Amino acid sequence: MLALSWCASYNYDQCCEIAGDAGAVLVWNEYTHAAKVAKGGGFRRLSIMYSFSGRSLGVFAAEMDAFADVVTGGRTWPVVEADCVAVQRITDAEKESCDLGTGVHLA
Repeated sequence: MLALSWCASYNYDQCCEIAGDAGAVLVWNEYTHAAKVAKGGGFRRLSIMYSFSGRSLGVFAAEMDAFADVVTGGRTWPVVEADCVAVQRITDAEKESCDLGTGVHLA
């Protein structure tokens, strides 16, 4: 099962859950700090990182460092063709699952 929550009424949401019989991958929103507030109505987290750049600056910097290492001859690019094919297979299965309205299994 794949569940995405890319748009929310209160903010830009970045949640993703991929679950299967053998395990799961969960990606949650990043917050500016780890604080939670509890009131009579329950728990609430504060200060979600609103912008893509706010959440992704460290990832972008790491990608640029890896690129610089490759072009200067110090490293081999870490992403290989098989990685790209695997991602495409997952994307195709997501589309098929949406079209069929049911889960699909990757072989």
